[in-house]
Amino acid sequence: MKIGTAFSFWAFCCAFSLSLFLTTQPSLAQGAINDEVEIQILGKSRVLVDAGVQTPLVQSVDQIGDVSLTLDGTEKSECRPYGRASASRASASTRIIESSPNRVVVELSSSSYAQGGHFRTCPGGCFLGNCVGNEGNDTASRSEGRALSTIRVKIHSFDASETFLLDVGTVAQAGNIVVHVKTPSGNDVPRSSEKGNEYLLSADTHEAVLFAEVQTSAQNKGGCCNHSDGATGLVSVSVDRPPVLYSAYQKGLDMPFIHKGEETHAYRNVAAIGLNGLIHCSGTLIGRRTVLTAAHCVENYQNYIAAGRMTVSFGSLFFRPEKNYVVTGFDFPRDPAAGFFFNPQTYEDDIAVLYVAEDVDSAYPPSSLHVGDRPTWAEIKDKPIAIIIVGFGFNVVRNDAVGAGIKREAAIHADGYTNRSFFFQRSNPNTCKGDSGGPSFLIVNDDFVLIGVTSTGDAGCNQGNNLRVDSYLPWLTTRIR
Repeated sequence: MKIGTAFSFWAFCCAFSLSLFLTTQPSLAQGAINDEVEIQILGKSRVLVDAGVQTPLVQSVDQIGDVSLTLDGTEKSECRPYGRASASRASASTRIIESSPNRVVVELSSSSYAQGGHFRTCPGGCFLGNCVGNEGNDTASRSEGRALSTIRVKIHSFDASETFLLDVGTVAQAGNIVVHVKTPSGNDVPRSSEKGNEYLLSADTHEAVLFAEVQTSAQNKGGCCNHSDGATGLVSVSVDRPPVLYSAYQKGLDMPFIHKGEETHAYRNVAAIGLNGLIHCSGTLIGRRTVLTAAHCVENYQNYIAAGRMTVSFGSLFFRPEKNYVVTGFDFPRDPAAGFFFNPQTYEDDIAVLYVAEDVDSAYPPSSLHVGDRPTWAEIKDKPIAIIIVGFGFNVVRNDAVGAGIKREAAIHADGYTNRSFFFQRSNPNTCKGDSGGPSFLIVNDDFVLIGVTSTGDAGCNQGNNLRVDSYLPWLTTRIR
């Protein structure tokens, strides 16, 4: 990470800026790239105070920091003390609470206080310390505070299919915090999820500018009472790679899905993999603590796993799981000397395992694995023998992606195979592509035997590619827990 500071004219003010650069690893689910995510924070605070007959004061600071002003009125009664002088106070500040390569938290606060004044004048002068013909006079005071922060997120050059998830959170501890997310040209960046605080950045919208503001004001007149106003809020901005299926579902990307699949409550060992509560990929339980999936569902998402933000869920609905487990570990082919090495550009050896911390409930039995015979791949292709693909990806109805997170199945036939994969064409009537990491099953002796893991499909949705489980047994069997 590189951290730098600079003074520059940008957005609404000349501001002190903190730039955070994140160098990412190649994108597995969305194309291999090497780019940077830049987060730049700017701040501005402004206060105004006005009391009695004094000249109003205004002060601002065009950087991350704070500013405050106090102004006391000079009103004074004639002959003897009476009433009170006016007073005005205001403060505003911006402060960086947290900063990391892909996340920042900024605190904005503002306060205003106003106290009006009252005094007497004596047109007839003073007699024995008393006012002759006294007249009452009220004075007014007012104050304003405003704290603003601009957070600029920029994705530097990346592949056209690459996306990043911009998550914006706000906490108003007092008063209100107002946030707008714009493009550099000033247009609104559309929200991209039902949660309402997430935005997808892509080649089309690779830069977003977030404006956050708290504002207070107070005014009061006369010798009674006062008025105060306060506002404090936190705004957080984080940038992550979005879950594979969630990104496809929201943006309509060409990602794996089951075409004309039927909803199913079977295949209890097929699991939905989630990130931050959003659908990511599918997988299959192959050991009491081991789930088989695709490597592109794991590589580049290792920070999610380290933070406990990846889950494995069992049941027919991702958003209403029967059982849920936190992923605590992973592995995928990373050693060319061992004969298997995941290539994010070609998706070669696109296989991975996830580990959970405790045994999965016995209601979800691990799947049997195909060892390459009974039947052989020649028999599977030539007879042909039906293959069942299962997953939690979305369905396609009238060219619209619908229903992500619902377990579906579809039957296919293998149109060809290599020493490590098999593929099927669109000529099969029921399927296009299965969703990422999902299983392919054969029915052997009244049992579902796992023969494949969904990896990729072509852009035209004319061919799906699955990895052969039997080809990876030398790598896989030593990693089952």
